[in-house]
Amino acid sequence: MNYRYTLDKRRGRGYIHICPQCGKKEFRRYVDNQTMLYVADTVGKCNREVKCGYHYPPRDYAKDNPQYYTTYSVVPLRIKKLENVQQEPSFLDAGLVAQSMANNGHINSFTRWLYNIIGKNPKYGIEVVENLIKRYHLGGSNKMEDAVVFWQIDIEGNVRTGKMMRYDSKMGKRLKGEGYNYDWVHASLKRQQRISPSFNMVQCFFGEDQLKGNEDALHAVFESEKTACIASVLYPKLICLATGGLSNLNAEKCKVLKSRKVIFFPDLGCYSIWKSKVNRIAQEVFFKYYHIDDTLEKNATEEEREQGLDLCDYFTRSLNKRK
Repeated sequence: MNYRYTLDKRRGRGYIHICPQCGKKEFRRYVDNQTMLYVADTVGKCNREVKCGYHYPPRDYAKDNPQYYTTYSVVPLRIKKLENVQQEPSFLDAGLVAQSMANNGHINSFTRWLYNIIGKNPKYGIEVVENLIKRYHLGGSNKMEDAVVFWQIDIEGNVRTGKMMRYDSKMGKRLKGEGYNYDWVHASLKRQQRISPSFNMVQCFFGEDQLKGNEDALHAVFESEKTACIASVLYPKLICLATGGLSNLNAEKCKVLKSRKVIFFPDLGCYSIWKSKVNRIAQEVFFKYYHIDDTLEKNATEEEREQGLDLCDYFTRSLNKRK
């Protein structure tokens, strides 16, 4: 899609601002793509979606400040029109996925953690890890040392993009400090001028390519790729998918789940957000059956809430108990 307004996703702390609600430097501002200027100081979204949740989009700002349109000589109704422009997604060469798996590329910071917690578990073993790596195409990157690539391959087998991330291979936690720890394959290729600058990245579910031929299966939707991977081992009869982020659950992405049975598994503290989203999506997508699981929300202790544990932390505990 082409949007009139988009969040400023440029890398670097200089593009992240103080959130007007929580006061943390976790605030992304919206850019007007016609003027290439920020909208207003308060128009943007806080990265702390659970602990803060501040989001003031341009559409709401426009309603509150009609003079904004006079400044840029834009008719108010054009916002909705421009935001609804549909563009076909672009695809990457499927050979990139194979390359990421070749020459031990599948041995990276994330998969070493998988080998440790699953491969060494007598209930599962190395073969289960190897099948998991193949099923989700958990390759490596020659641009980001020791990173895993979470490929997004759609139901038709088209490669949409890949998310490169580095992990602590002992703890299985993402590296979030200073340094090159997170990037997108399509963005990296653009910088190298290996794909067109007009490449239109439209995300799909992580694990979506497993949907074909499994129409009657029970599908599970998680937030993170890591959680989907672990869940697929614990519950092998489920087709486990990941949105890739709390804000990435939307109707467009869920269209591939039409007429299917789906259980949504929100992380701790996210149940009400997902419940609201899923119920709206269901009015448009028409699942055969859907349920938003609240087991975690009901049973978590106050200490666990304060620690900010996610669903994968509980799954990892379960794996350790099964040794």
